[in-house]
Amino acid sequence: MSNESRRGDESVSERVARAFEQDNPPPGSSPDPGMDLEFAQPRRPWVLPALFLAVTFWMIWTWRAELEYWFSSPEPIVLGDALERDLKKADLPHNRLVTVKGMTPMLSVSARTITGDRKYVVLLNTNILVERAPETRGGGETREFTGRLMKAEGRKFTAVIDEYAKSNFEIEPAAAWVLSEGEFPRSGWQAPVGACVLLLLTAWNLFRLVHSLRSGRG
Repeated sequence: MSNESRRGDESVSERVARAFEQDNPPPGSSPDPGMDLEFAQPRRPWVLPALFLAVTFWMIWTWRAELEYWFSSPEPIVLGDALERDLKKADLPHNRLVTVKGMTPMLSVSARTITGDRKYVVLLNTNILVERAPETRGGGETREFTGRLMKAEGRKFTAVIDEYAKSNFEIEPAAAWVLSEGEFPRSGWQAPVGACVLLLLTAWNLFRLVHSLRSGRG
């Protein structure tokens, strides 16, 4: 075989090898840095599980009052007669089922809250606003009121309710209480079912977090 034909064969083989290398570059040798990004592992795989874990913990924390009331005693705490006892200075139980006897004025107010439309009426001689359904006839009655008693502080009251209590009955919003009439412990299953779902999510995210940390160390 002549030298010219050998050089020609070598040049053809070199061109084929060069074309193959261009079409199939070895890992990590790509001239385009963006081409290998899809194969790169995330540097911090634990960030996403940790974020979800923090969110589930926050949701459980926001539900703590609902869970506490759901597991509380179904026997109401008797506060007595509001016309005979000064309940403004009494140590009232927060987030508990209570029953109190008293009188309501004719003046009431309706407002839209995060739970829907509600009607509010003050229990005279107290800092308690009775929360009831909007279609309930209220005012000018003396009877017993039974429901969930909570501090108004921290609740999303509207300006209408604040003005009603302060202007007409000199009740400061920070000192007000709300008695949600007819709301009893264990009257619904939203709280326990939601808590179970959140606990399952917490366990799953905790497992993913531990797995991610171990994978990162490996």
